[in-house]
Order: sequence, then structure tokens, then C-alpha cells
Amino acid sequence: VRAIKFALAILEEAGKATPPEALMILLRSKKGILVGDSRQLPPHIWDPMRTVLRQPNRLQTTNKDRAQQAGELRAAIGTLGSTPQQREQADQKTLFDHLAEHLQGTPSEATLSTQYRMLPEIGELIGHVFYNDIGGLEHGRTRPIDPRVQAFAGRTRVRLIDIPGQEEYDGKSKHRGAEVKHVSRELKALQDHAAKVSPPPDGPERLGVAVITPYAAQARRLRAALDLSTYPALSVRIGIVDRFQGDEDQVVILTIAATRVAGFLKLPNRINVACSRAQDLLIVTTSLQPALDGKIGRPLQAVAKFIDQQVQAGHPGYEITRPPKPRRRGGRGTRRPQSDRTR
Repeated sequence: VRAIKFALAILEEAGKATPPEALMILLRSKKGILVGDSRQLPPHIWDPMRTVLRQPNRLQTTNKDRAQQAGELRAAIGTLGSTPQQREQADQKTLFDHLAEHLQGTPSEATLSTQYRMLPEIGELIGHVFYNDIGGLEHGRTRPIDPRVQAFAGRTRVRLIDIPGQEEYDGKSKHRGAEVKHVSRELKALQDHAAKVSPPPDGPERLGVAVITPYAAQARRLRAALDLSTYPALSVRIGIVDRFQGDEDQVVILTIAATRVAGFLKLPNRINVACSRAQDLLIVTTSLQPALDGKIGRPLQAVAKFIDQQVQAGHPGYEITRPPKPRRRGGRGTRRPQSDRTR
């Protein structure tokens, strides 16, 4: 491979490539095209690297021949910033970011603002919240909605499920059982509709559904609680948001799990990736009031406010619902479940 030379190298998802990864192919090519989005997730920092970025003095060696080299590396890490946060941020800057910054406005740089994945209502949410400063997004998709999704969702393309309650912890990771239970209900309803409607001629035989969450603990509980064999009409995948960058599915169920702000939910890139994986239907489960108040982070606040504004304006493509309350057993004063429509 080292001897191979290319006339042209095209690097997709360049915003997630570290400088060495990008240079590995570009240095073997006469011309290079980098395609990426600096508003999506940056490269993942290897845990040992994160440790020395936070505490450079922990970079030590017992090999006397490498002692000088270790000292030079500690000094170099120190130049990245005076605080751990500054050093981590500097380490995440990619070659794509550097070129996008320095080539802006030149013939060597272009912005592609038309998206072809999402139905317009989902695209409008993404464009308004994450790309509004550059004029939002144009929508070039011509493929109609999957009839199985249409049967399930009607005119809704973005649905926010308001599930009050508090987050729980599994170590440092968060989870919420109420959201897990509701995801199960959504999947059952999707299964019931998908089983009765034929797939489109050019569509997959099983309806694709991605259930994603920012938290590993929530993903573990979803896998434990959901028997995927009970959804034969669906192709269900469960995972964390960071592993779905570059991926997509017809229906995406995003379960937030947190009810208080956490460091990485402050990053708009992560919420952007989470909400922009859906082709036909985006379902978000969260606690609405903390989201609207910004208690789960400003990026999610912006998403919740946009959906709420569209619902208040009567837009049929957006919906906010609340699961019906369970019936109380026995005694006087038993009430029927409330309507699930909250706005």
C-alpha cells in the first residue's frame, strides 16, 4: 500500500478523520477532495490520549532511551492549551476543519446545502437549529414516504414524546426506565402497522428502525428489555449516537434519558447527528419541560422549542404527545387515562 499512488483521493466523513488519517491517503495522491461536516461529531479521542491531554505529567517511561522523547511530548502537549479542555479541543481539530477555515471563499472550497436523506419536515428542524446561520438547508429528496411509516404516523414526521420523571445512574452513565418502556410501545405499534402494509416496490422488505441514545447505560437497558424477534416486520438496531454518524434509517427513535445537562449534551454536534439520521420519521423521547428550560443543554432546548413552535402554529408535520397514564386499580376516584395529545 505504501508504494501505491493515486491520481485522486476522495475522503468521505473527513470531519471525523484525524490529521494522520487524512494525510495517510492525501500524501499518496496528486489531488484530494475532502467531504465532511464540521457541525457533526469530531474524531473520537482514544482514552489513553485523553488521560495525557488532561494530565501531561502522567506521560512517563522507564526506558532511559525514550526519556527525552517523553519530555518533548509533554512539552508539546502543553502548547495545545493551558487547561485540559483547551488541550482536548485542540486535539480534536481536524485537517478538514483547518482547510475549511483557510480556504473559505476560494475556488477550492464549496458548501453543499441540499440534503437528500430526510423528508422536508425533518430537514427543516435540522436546518433551522443547526445550519440557520448559513441559510438553512435545501431539500432535494423526491422519494415519497414509506407507506408503512405513513400508516403508523399519518401526517406526522417529527414526534416528541413528553415523559416526565428523573434520570437514573449506572456508574457515570444515565438511563431512564420510563423511556425504555415507551420505546417498547412505539416498536409494537410500528410492528402492528408494518405487518399490515406492503413495502414499496423499491423499498426494503423489513422497515428499518434505529433506536439510538447518547448513553451506553440506556443502550444496555434497551437491549435487555427488547426482544427483537417480536418485531418480524421491522429491522431494529440499537446503539449510541456516536456510532451512528454517517448512518441512517427510515425511522429513528432518539431516547435522551437525561433530565439534567451533561457535558457532552452541551455539544450541538452530537444532537445534530442524533436528529439527522432519520429518513421518514423522527421520534424523540425526553422530559419536555426540562428540555424547553434548557436544563438538558441548549442544543436539545433549541430542538424542543422548534418542535413546540411548529405544533403551536398548527403544522401537521410536528407533534408533541404524552403517554397515557396507567389506570389506578380499585377504590373510588379511578380515572381513565388522559389523552396523549399535549399540544
